[in-house]
Amino acid sequence: MSKLVSATDCAIILIDVQEKLLPVMSESEQILKKITLVLELAIALELPVIVSQQYSKGLGETVDKLQLLLSTLKLKSLLHIIEKTKFSLYDDAIDYLKNLDKRQLIIMGIESHICVLQSAVELSDEFDVFVVEDTVSSTQKNFKDLAIDRLGQLGIQIINTQMLGFELLGGSHHTEFKNFSKKI
Repeated sequence: MSKLVSATDCAIILIDVQEKLLPVMSESEQILKKITLVLELAIALELPVIVSQQYSKGLGETVDKLQLLLSTLKLKSLLHIIEKTKFSLYDDAIDYLKNLDKRQLIIMGIESHICVLQSAVELSDEFDVFVVEDTVSSTQKNFKDLAIDRLGQLGIQIINTQMLGFELLGGSHHTEFKNFSKKI
């Protein structure tokens, strides 16, 4: 297991940040800001991003506030969208993820104690999984806290956006360092 995130060996996964789900999450505006920051960094560093949507017919698409970033990722051929009905995205994403040939998966999204947890646990059998704590949420904060505790006990690495960003950049010499530093 890799102990630090590597920009050359990772992919970003965004789970179910959808129109009808996000508004009922605890700290929804704060996690949306952090998710935005990570997606901006993914664009700058040209990291592949996988976005899942749970039953979008009923729960809506990924929230409007992220659509411009997703469009930019799509233009750069860095975006893959998965429609799912199971809580874990494992079955719907595993073939695509294996073809990416990345060892590390960075997970963000909702809900922490359901889709994020089940996806992270199942994917951890084949990848080094990092859950970005300040980009995940549940309807109740204690549900998120329990999920984060359980994930850590199961060996999934728990990080935050600053840890992720500075590990991806590797040092102040990186061309994106000042831009990222201003936004945190």
